[in-house]
Amino acid sequence: MSNFQAKRTIKESVHRISASAAEIFPLLCPVREYDWIDGWTCRMIYSDTGVAENNGIFTTAFPRGVEEVWVVSRYEPEQYAIQFVAVSPDSHVMKLDIKVEESGEDSSDVRFTNTFTGLTDKGNAFLEQYEAKAHEPLMSGVFASLEHYCRTGKMLMKESVHGIGH
Repeated sequence: MSNFQAKRTIKESVHRISASAAEIFPLLCPVREYDWIDGWTCRMIYSDTGVAENNGIFTTAFPRGVEEVWVVSRYEPEQYAIQFVAVSPDSHVMKLDIKVEESGEDSSDVRFTNTFTGLTDKGNAFLEQYEAKAHEPLMSGVFASLEHYCRTGKMLMKESVHGIGH
């Protein structure tokens, strides 16, 4: 019997983006992220439609450099809500809830809620390091890239954004 005690951390980030929820929501897809996240890579494992859908599965090593299995566990386009569960088997599980809400004329609030749970001592150590150093720069980069793409239709290159990439 193990004495392992899982740790959990929840991080929430909200940013106003200059676009409608209908424009933003389709971009929250592993395939569409190639359009706006510099350095993004994934491998689709299962999708009937070829894009984000309920129960779709893909893998990616972005942004942490370790391949994780991601499952779309909630997909409600009419509510502008999507949820992913990402598993790094020897480390942690991350549940990512994303909600896009209209906030005014031609702008929307995009809310990311990340719930990390350690699966091992290595995972607990990852949570401590990630919470202390990595979350805010990563989210700042994601929101900057999304904003730039929505305004210009072009990808913001990672040299222009602190926090995107490895």
